[in-house]
Amino acid sequence: MIRAYLGNYPRIKILEFLIFNRKKSYGIREIILGANVKHRTLVIVLNDLIEKDLAYIERKIGKSNLYRINESHPFIQSLIFISKGKK
Repeated sequence: MIRAYLGNYPRIKILEFLIFNRKKSYGIREIILGANVKHRTLVIVLNDLIEKDLAYIERKIGKSNLYRINESHPFIQSLIFISKGKK
């Protein structure tokens, strides 16, 4: 697990959730429950991840956005490689 190496910080929890569940896109509520973080923290971290091109808005449904990890980013590819076998 990524948290075992990098710590139990909200940013790491969110990245870990999105990486281990990368086959699908998720809404805010699903990420909050899956990563076990607070709403305000998630919004701040997600905006930063999007700004750094580590995550993106895959689609919009009404007023809601669905987020996904950017698997083509070199940093994310490194985390995926490191986490293989650690699941």
